Amino acid sequence: GQLAARLDAIAGADREQDIDVTLVYIQRSSDPQAGPVACQLLPLDPVLVAALAEAGWPSRCRPQFRASANSVLSELIHQYVFTSLLGAVAAALVSENSARLARMQQAERSVDGRLAELLSERRSVRQSEVTTELLDVVAGFEAMRKRHRLAADEPDT
Repeated sequence: GQLAARLDAIAGADREQDIDVTLVYIQRSSDPQAGPVACQLLPLDPVLVAALAEAGWPSRCRPQFRASANSVLSELIHQYVFTSLLGAVAAALVSENSARLARMQQAERSVDGRLAELLSERRSVRQSEVTTELLDVVAGFEAMRKRHRLAADEPDT
């Protein structure tokens, strides 16, 4: 709305001068990267205007307007600018959110990888502890058995 009001103010101040408006925004492309896009809003592309003039009306009933042709054209141009801005905002939001999603998925993969490493390390440490405990038990058993044999081999005095 503010842009349309400002364009009206500029156009009202100098009717002789064409208004040149270029919209630049970030848009996601087919690959994961996003890049800037420049779209010429005003003045209208002459090829587009000529194509619309030659296209013909798609139905039998032509629309009727009570307003002047200039005011209808001005309103159509405002709607064109508004929808172009809305599309650019939507494309920029899609690009931003897809970049955020990609970073979140990358972080999740990183966390999953680190978690797998930590679980493996925990298993290894636990296995070492169990092995150490078993060796202690076996060593104690062997010492007791040796002591018991020595006691059995000694004559009673």
